Amino acid sequence: MNKNCSSERRGPVGSILGRLSLRWLSKGRLSLGLIFVMAVGCSKPPQLGGDEASLVFSDALWTAVTSRDMALVDGCEQQLQERRAAQRIPGDLADYLQQVIGLCRDKKWDAAREKLKWLIDQQSAPR
Repeated sequence: MNKNCSSERRGPVGSILGRLSLRWLSKGRLSLGLIFVMAVGCSKPPQLGGDEASLVFSDALWTAVTSRDMALVDGCEQQLQERRAAQRIPGDLADYLQQVIGLCRDKKWDAAREKLKWLIDQQSAPR
């Protein structure tokens, strides 16, 4: 008998799967875990809103990030702070955009672009 195929040597995946039991599955723990993962991993980003100023701002930040121009990013950050102070932008959106700006400051341009692209791609159509 080949030792590599024996039930005693299942490897990390086999041992994890081996620990799952019908008792564990029947109590709905797997379902709750999947719901939690889906809720956390599949959550939508904040919405930009339908006003033209938000769309112009997101476009300006996109230009700043994709051109890797820190001066433009600084200008966007100033606009973001002004919009936040005037309560013209939801707090969760402002926090999200500040994270994008933080990635730029850390010279993580690709990550900033991906984060901003995801935000833009996930926007709902205005009603």
